[in-house]
Amino acid sequence: MLDIFISSVTSQLSVLIVGEKINYFKKIEDKDFLVELPKIFDNDDVKFILKNDSLRNVFILSKVGKLTGMRIGESFAKGLIFGDDESKIIRLNPHDVLGFFSKSEKKILSVIKIRKNSYSLALFSNKNIFERISKDFELFGNDLKSYIERNKFFIIGEGAKDFLPSIDEKYLFPDALKMYQYHRGIYGKDNGLDTCM
Repeated sequence: MLDIFISSVTSQLSVLIVGEKINYFKKIEDKDFLVELPKIFDNDDVKFILKNDSLRNVFILSKVGKLTGMRIGESFAKGLIFGDDESKIIRLNPHDVLGFFSKSEKKILSVIKIRKNSYSLALFSNKNIFERISKDFELFGNDLKSYIERNKFFIIGEGAKDFLPSIDEKYLFPDALKMYQYHRGIYGKDNGLDTCM
């Protein structure tokens, strides 16, 4: 059984296809997702993987991020399960995926740009256990800048690039591989590729 993970809500598109092992992973940045996503699935290796196994679930990111990318991911997921049960589409929040992979900090702020000067945010703690400490909320550029200045956060997410001089790339994108690891870490035993989901 295959699980497909599609991340399309930031400037990075990524796809992971997992069966009994990781079968395929691809990342693309700053390109037209509407063109690139079908190309990924038109690859001969991917066609072979999909032909020889049945689909269990398609995981996508939803709720926050670039609206066009979100719609493309959702539409493509629906196309993959066409004629099957729509409950096979599992939606994950990009903030949760990013927060789960943050370093151990008491206060973590996930920042995802949603429009030109508007950002979706969520607060987490990852000191002893991973925990969400706020609902998603939205701030505009200047308000967010002063919010960051008033508080001591470890900041993650692609939107953080607008406020920090530099940020480690591993904290920028909720890519498909992170989605897979987040799902295993939260909902299953993370002791190998042979269990869960």
